[in-house]
Amino acid sequence: MIVYPAIDLRNHRCVRLEQGDFDAATIYNDDPIEQAFQWKSAGSEFLHIVDLDGALTGYPTHAKMIHSIVESTEMKVQVGGGIREEATVAAYIESGANRVVLGTLITENPELALRIAKNFPGKIVAGLDFRNNRVAIRGWKETTSESPLELAHRLSGEGFVAIVATDIQRDGVLIGPNINFYSHLLSEDTGLEIVASGGVASIEDLLSLQNSGCHGAIIGRALYTGSIDLSQALAALSNRA
Repeated sequence: MIVYPAIDLRNHRCVRLEQGDFDAATIYNDDPIEQAFQWKSAGSEFLHIVDLDGALTGYPTHAKMIHSIVESTEMKVQVGGGIREEATVAAYIESGANRVVLGTLITENPELALRIAKNFPGKIVAGLDFRNNRVAIRGWKETTSESPLELAHRLSGEGFVAIVATDIQRDGVLIGPNINFYSHLLSEDTGLEIVASGGVASIEDLLSLQNSGCHGAIIGRALYTGSIDLSQALAALSNRA
């Protein structure tokens, strides 16, 4: 299973939110590029970067910084946040991003989202963020009437390579991932890789996600607080592979 250390960007700093609350942001590093190199030094080949300000405004606000992280670290970067146009997707991929995450666009302009997924095969990930069993959009500020399972089925066979499924109520609060949800989602056989996000607090959580069949897991606050040592986590997962 792939581990994605998370770098969430707000005001050009590396922060973590609690349950998507922008008023509950904790700053962990004033230099996101230096933070990316920390995760690389710990042994990670991958990064998950979210432009939080972009998610709120609807357009990228940290594109230059993200490009710098991709270019300087040469890591496999998965990037999301405020990506609502095909030109933005193309720019990230041309700069070296490995995968691009679409979220709000899938709900608000599904035709464009599907076209992008088909125009960039193997590169486009669906961001499936949910609260109280309903998909959330626009920086998690709005909730739709669609359930996460309904959205997953709607995207099956449409060119997306994976789903990043985030349980918002568990995000940033270190209470453990929603294993039951991910197991259910995997049993639905959508044909999409599942990357779990939200609540990971220990190496045991990661091993549980690996056992459930998740292709990847995103870790945020647990790394920044020291609850999980990234090098030890990578070794534990490798030993169980």
